Amino acid sequence: MAEELEVISRDIPVDDDIDYSELFGVGNVNMKELEEKYSVDIRTLPDCKRISGDEDGTALAANVIKAFISLIREGRTIDETTLNYVAETASSGQDVSSAFDMTVERVN
Repeated sequence: MAEELEVISRDIPVDDDIDYSELFGVGNVNMKELEEKYSVDIRTLPDCKRISGDEDGTALAANVIKAFISLIREGRTIDETTLNYVAETASSGQDVSSAFDMTVERVN
């Protein structure tokens, strides 16, 4: 019998100053890509993004979303290249904030 994985949920606060269309991407492409990459479920609640999945996937997706929020606050656009770069940086265990010279609170 296969071992059942524990599902964890993490809430990432998203302030009113963040444009959800920039965070999600056109047709929610950014969130769909993260869900696929990290095998997580990302839901929008009134004041946060809720990420559910295994411990590693939720931590990685949370770090990427926090990086996206920081990039948007700096006036940067989240395109496919940025999404892939941030996701690969996070997946390799590197500090995402150093890649863009920004401050991102890391989820462990």
